[in-house]
Amino acid sequence: MPWAPSVNGLLHAWYGGNETGNAIADVIFGNVNPSAKLPLSFPKRVQDNPAFLNYRTERGRTLYGEDVYIGYRWYETLELPVLFPFGHGLSYTKFSYSGVNVNTNENDLVVKVTVKNDGELAGAEVVQVSGEL
Repeated sequence: MPWAPSVNGLLHAWYGGNETGNAIADVIFGNVNPSAKLPLSFPKRVQDNPAFLNYRTERGRTLYGEDVYIGYRWYETLELPVLFPFGHGLSYTKFSYSGVNVNTNENDLVVKVTVKNDGELAGAEVVQVSGEL
């Protein structure tokens, strides 16, 4: 999307179903606060995509050569800048985070955080955490 910096707004709608048009209009006109986060990273160039050189077939069988370096792992490993990172999302309101608490044991990583809507509009926030034990 080389044109992205030159537009005032960008709205990406996934699989919305029958009411997609109404839902998009509600977001555009501020009747509903967008609350989603991207489940993937958007590369700056298609050539930066981890599958760009790996996607091929052998005798009709699709081979994927990225191994575990798919999505954000590819961009982080190669330190490639992205257009929109995993977890990116904007809102018409402001949220604050407090009381972050992380506990681990041999099997689990438990993260607790208090999220407060400090803005004037109702909205929901999706908290995403990445990390390794």
